[in-house]
Amino acid sequence: SAGDLAQACAEAESLPGLLERAARDGAARTAAAPTALLLAAVLAGAGGWANLAQAQTVPRTRSQAQAAFAAGNDAYAAGDFLRALRSYGAVVAGGYESPDLFLNLGNAAFRLGRIGWAVYYFERGLRLAPADPDLRTNLDLARQRSAARAGEIESSGLLHSLVGLQQRTSTTEAFTVLAVIWWVFVAWIAGRLALGALPRERGMAALLRDGRVAGAVNLTLGALLVLSAGWAAMKAVQEAAGGGGIVVAASTAVRSNPDPEATVEFTLEAGTRVRLGRSAGGFHEVLYSDKLRGWASREDLARL
Repeated sequence: SAGDLAQACAEAESLPGLLERAARDGAARTAAAPTALLLAAVLAGAGGWANLAQAQTVPRTRSQAQAAFAAGNDAYAAGDFLRALRSYGAVVAGGYESPDLFLNLGNAAFRLGRIGWAVYYFERGLRLAPADPDLRTNLDLARQRSAARAGEIESSGLLHSLVGLQQRTSTTEAFTVLAVIWWVFVAWIAGRLALGALPRERGMAALLRDGRVAGAVNLTLGALLVLSAGWAAMKAVQEAAGGGGIVVAASTAVRSNPDPEATVEFTLEAGTRVRLGRSAGGFHEVLYSDKLRGWASREDLARL
């Protein structure tokens, strides 16, 4: 009925944010019971949520989380995307996460028309598995369906490729590459020193002692070492600074001050990725670009 549809839309819009707040407040598994009580209390007081509070609890053990995940898969296969969203969301609220979980959460949110939340969950999954092709493809599809604003600064093809490669590389992978290049460089220096101690050199050893060859190898390894160190440092800084946030509301007004009566400077649509600055009251400072910045309602944003 129309009433059931309205209730389902309201649940789909409110549940992800509620579950994210519950997960942040009680991500530790030892806090699963208080989180479940908090979730049940909020839902029970939100008119129309009492049945959900009774039926869906936060998993306390890995086996319960796996059961909730399987229930979500069954619901999704049956076309009950709202129930699937509830089951997957309960797993997140229990402190569990995986690329597959965020992929399924994003798919369920996408099917319910919550494009902003779909982008958010796909982005969360990519933070765990930057090279996952399903997450990347579904994120691109969700962005195509959204009316999110494109960046103001157009980049060259080379810069676009570098940004894409950077997004597909995890911090662990970046430091692994740095470590490999470092040890190759150390092995090269050690080998050069060992060759210098030999009385006579022939064949490959003589070639490696050649000044031009040695200079080319030194230059190549040095450049790779500097580039990989810079890449790893950039990934570390990004991870330390957080991943920004996603506009999860259909649209959000960005105001000049953290005041609901302040002037609206511009509007951002669902799925837009922004940098988040300070917090004040119920607002987050939004840093969309050097020229576009302001304050948006905290309820309209989800921090990565």
